[in-house]
Amino acid sequence: MDKKVTIKSQYNLKGILSLPDNEEDKLPAVLFLHGAGKADRNENGKQFVTDNFKYLSDEFTKLGFITLRYDKRGCGESEGDFLKTNLQALIDDAFSALNALKSHPQVDSDKILLVGHNEGCILASAINEKINVQGIVLISGFTSCLLNSSTYELDGVIKEIHNMKGLKGALSRIFTNGEKLKNKNKKMLDRILASDEAIVTINGGKLNSEWFKQHKAFDIPASLSKIKCPTLAIVGSKDIQVSPEETKLMKDIINCPFEYHIIENMNHFLRNQPEPLTFLNANTVCVKSLKKPIDPELIEVIGNWTDNFKI
Repeated sequence: MDKKVTIKSQYNLKGILSLPDNEEDKLPAVLFLHGAGKADRNENGKQFVTDNFKYLSDEFTKLGFITLRYDKRGCGESEGDFLKTNLQALIDDAFSALNALKSHPQVDSDKILLVGHNEGCILASAINEKINVQGIVLISGFTSCLLNSSTYELDGVIKEIHNMKGLKGALSRIFTNGEKLKNKNKKMLDRILASDEAIVTINGGKLNSEWFKQHKAFDIPASLSKIKCPTLAIVGSKDIQVSPEETKLMKDIINCPFEYHIIENMNHFLRNQPEPLTFLNANTVCVKSLKKPIDPELIEVIGNWTDNFKI
């Protein structure tokens, strides 16, 4: 059963509370925390409809969890201006959502899980520094600055061009200078970080410089090291934004019961991608994969972990 809810934060945030068909008075609960970018309660944006959190919510309610997912500030039905939303504002809104979930009469406030995707993993660790939860699931999470993901993608593009065969490869290498691309990307980032303006215009588009600065300053390893509860980290072998090596590194940082899984052929949209990993044609391949539901192995891994966890 789904119920529309309003979360009181700096702005009113609209969301969905999903309840399982269970007569128990108190149930464990899950809060979903979005990846980067403008997204609604189901982690859908203007360009892509993923329904990631809708799929995951359905699976968690089958396992007996209450779930809460919400529209980001300035997205979907929520109030506010997304362009003016920095990292701290996202963390504040996540705190508000967690408090709203914990205060629901059917939620066992001592049995809360946080499920973060991409940037949501940073929100999860930031929340856990101040409020104890009983478990965390990190999907496509980072051990280094989120801003490095653009460098990871760019390195992937340059490597593919270098390895490209035939005339197409030769022409691509003539017209694409890897070092120039890296320098251009660095100059753009440096310009954003050096700006005194909260909103900067880059190549005709407006960006929130405070979001970039706060991510640059956020110490992810230090935050992860403060996690006090069982943690599950998951990444796909074909994720173009997060290297599986990032997830492996977490085992040396997180000082609590921890396990990680690299799901073969899963991409950043949490879909199975039989096509080879590609950075040059990532949008085409990844969008094609959205015709499918999320990877069943992801569901299996999370289900097994929650069962073993016995929250």
